[in-house]
Formats: sequence, structure tokens, C-alpha cells
Amino acid sequence: LLETEDPPEYIFLPHFKAVPVSDGNSSSQVCPFVQGETFYLKACFRQKLDQLKAKGTKVLCPLLDLTKGLDTAREPLLNTAAQMGLKRKAALRAFETALKRQTQCMAEMRHIGEKAIEELEKDPDKVAVVIFARPYNGFVEEAHMGIPHKLASRGILVIPFDFLLFNHEKSKRHM
Repeated sequence: LLETEDPPEYIFLPHFKAVPVSDGNSSSQVCPFVQGETFYLKACFRQKLDQLKAKGTKVLCPLLDLTKGLDTAREPLLNTAAQMGLKRKAALRAFETALKRQTQCMAEMRHIGEKAIEELEKDPDKVAVVIFARPYNGFVEEAHMGIPHKLASRGILVIPFDFLLFNHEKSKRHM
């Protein structure tokens, strides 16, 4: 991307601050690695980004604080779309479509998790493992070294934490 002859029009480097929670805590901060990603990538690639900017590339870095829900990304993303020259109405339609699909995806994940728990309850001899990890290391082959697949190939049910119903559980403050 940084070396292409035709530079991109835009590079999207959002700054994620927090994700939504429903257990009464005010927020769930993303880890410092994720929070700082926008800044250290801009610092590490400063020369290349400056070269791209000189060719017209715009680097877009909206702050996404999802403390109060996914829909709070609406205004920062609509503002980002405006920076790209898109009409607000079209950007709003795109956002609403994306929000609906994300919400449906999360509901489907929870449904799959419910079915997995039901399956375990029906067969007390069945074994399952829950993957507790941040997505950038728990769901990436290079980081998890194929361990979930190895467990599954031995008949062990593997469930990502995000698939479980945990909204009624208390989380640690700011985690």
C-alpha cells in the first residue's frame, strides 16, 4: 500500500478508545496496544505518510469511543465520510446498513454460543474450551498457532468468548 505507484486516496486509521458494555460499568477500555495503534503507526511510517500526503493521500483518524454503544460511532464516521467528500445522507445509509449487519452478526454469534452451551448441557461427558483472548491474537493463525483447530480436531468444542452470553456478568472497571 505504501509502495504502490498509484497512491491511495485515503488511509483509514481509527483511534479506538472503548467498546460498549452492558453490565453497569461506564466503559470497557481497549488495551493500550489498540488505543495507541493510530499514533505509533503514524510515527513509524511518518516519512512514507508524508510522501503519500504530498501525492494527495489523506489520512483519516476518527476517535471511536463506543462506551455508550456501537451507534455512537455514527457522528465520527459521518464526519469522516464528509472529509472524503461523501454526502451525509449516503454516508448515513451506509452507516445504518453496517450497524444493522454488525448487530445481526453479534446476535448470530450469541445464538451459536447458546446452542453450544445447550449441546454441552445435553451431554455432560462432552468437553469444551473457551478462547479468552483479544481478537488480534486469539483469532489470528500466526498468533494462536492453530491451537483451536488442534483442539477441535480432537473432538473438543472450541467457543470464542465473544460467543457467550456474559452481559449479566460484572466486568472489572475499565477493562
